[in-house]
Amino acid sequence: MPLITLVGGGSGAGKTTFALELAKALGEEVTVLNIDRYYIGLKKMKEVGLGDNFDDPRAIDWERLVKDVRRMRKMKDGEKLKVPVYDFKTHSRVGEEELEVHRVVVVDGLWVLLKEELRKLADLKVYLDVDADLRLVRRIKRDIEERGRDLNEVIYRFTTYVKPMHEKWVEPTKKFADIVIPRGGLNRKAVEVVASWILEKLTSES
Repeated sequence: MPLITLVGGGSGAGKTTFALELAKALGEEVTVLNIDRYYIGLKKMKEVGLGDNFDDPRAIDWERLVKDVRRMRKMKDGEKLKVPVYDFKTHSRVGEEELEVHRVVVVDGLWVLLKEELRKLADLKVYLDVDADLRLVRRIKRDIEERGRDLNEVIYRFTTYVKPMHEKWVEPTKKFADIVIPRGGLNRKAVEVVASWILEKLTSES
């Protein structure tokens, strides 16, 4: 049964970086499941009155996400699970793909600590606590390079949606974390501490 770690924090906090650094520190493969895969898509968001606010947790298909993580907990190392594929350019779900499930699974995302159903499935809950200015810089770099957005759009979305939604939905989930990590995914000492805990847990259960 995989050991599941939830990694939450604001946009640009370094959640995916943390997961990759964790894999290096553990010296074994880690399955990373980003909850962005579970966006319901722009069309459906508009139908339910969200407009284009992708920073509201109602934009996520929580039922499918919880179902998939619950299935992961019952899988053996190397088994595969079909998960959604989301296209950030068309803002829509474009199908599914197989994700190989390893002994360590990291589920990361803005509101990954928000739902009690998801928290109950986790062995460890982590929150990356990063200053808003640094998160904005990281988001600008990511959205321009990876998602084809221009600078004005990124800044507009950050001030209109990201910052207020962070304060309303993301920041409050810090209280559910077992570990709060300053400086985010680049905090190597924190990565080592989490990796040590996970290795000890894996060893005790093997």
